[in-house]
Amino acid sequence: MTGLEIIHDFPGYDVVEAPMVGRRGCRELKAGDRIALADDPMRHYQMGSVASYALERNDCPIAAIERAKANRHELHFAFALATCISNPPPPKGRYIGVRFDEDYYFEGRLFRFVPAPNRNLKMVEVTA
Repeated sequence: MTGLEIIHDFPGYDVVEAPMVGRRGCRELKAGDRIALADDPMRHYQMGSVASYALERNDCPIAAIERAKANRHELHFAFALATCISNPPPPKGRYIGVRFDEDYYFEGRLFRFVPAPNRNLKMVEVTA
């Protein structure tokens, strides 16, 4: 992720712009990407999906998706990350900055982030 524009430069981490992709000129995110709100960079999240988690655990992603649908669970999500103070400090980290008013490609689909209760993020699929 070198050569990306830095939005915020803090002593412990940077917040950078997400990489652009050719499809509709949107930015792209991947499972495992650590993100922060560009306008509120102290809130940190990690991108994930039912399929990516199943593959990570060497489980069948199709069965995992079917089970999640049957239980009415979200298939794509951004979950909050914990923050702690440590001594000595860890190496400088990097988060990808996201905004509520932009669309992002994630695992072949177009999403927009919206605020959710308790300072969480919800991913809403953008259609056509």
